[in-house]
Amino acid sequence: QEVTQMIANIQQVTQRAVQGMDGGVKRMNEGVALADKAGDSLADIRSGNDQVTRAVDEITHTLKEQVTAAREVSRQVEQIAQGAERNCATVAQTASSAHHLKEQAQHLSVLANRFRIA
Repeated sequence: QEVTQMIANIQQVTQRAVQGMDGGVKRMNEGVALADKAGDSLADIRSGNDQVTRAVDEITHTLKEQVTAAREVSRQVEQIAQGAERNCATVAQTASSAHHLKEQAQHLSVLANRFRIA
């Protein structure tokens, strides 16, 4: 009877150990599933990060092109402004020359009137 009781106790302890192992295996499988989900999430994050990096690279490239174009426009506007200044100076000189020429023409007219045949 004592042996039977010992065997029963061993069976109970063994059964509890098996149940504990089953629970451990179940928790381990749940942990593996969660780790797989975490891995998938990290892969999604990495993919999103790659897309953002590409977009930032494209924006950077576009901004560099715009800076280059803006500098060229600025340079051309400066050239136009310088040309306008030169034109303004030329117009002022032409106006002065025209005024001087008018004065000379008037003076010449006065001189010519002195030599008219009457």
